[in-house]
Amino acid sequence: MTLCEDGRVSYFEMLEGEDSIIQVSSEPFLRNTEHLKQYTNDGKYATRIWYRQEPIRWEDKLSLLKIAYALQLPVKIQSYDDNCRGNIDEFRIIFRN
Repeated sequence: MTLCEDGRVSYFEMLEGEDSIIQVSSEPFLRNTEHLKQYTNDGKYATRIWYRQEPIRWEDKLSLLKIAYALQLPVKIQSYDDNCRGNIDEFRIIFRN
């Protein structure tokens, strides 16, 4: 597994379109992960997650990210592959202490 984010969610952006996209970044920023992430229009490197609005199973992960951002809770986001970009099914999102 690849560790993409580990900390308080400091950046959360939802881009709507044919494939909806979530861009998430945390603080402190994980060093040496820039090449795994997407460069945003705001000048940040963020984990980029694609999702579609239909499947209910994706709503759980989306809700976790929204709650973590709103309440500034620390999360750990891990990817099942070797980068921090992909479909929401490729990510594990958990709250941490």
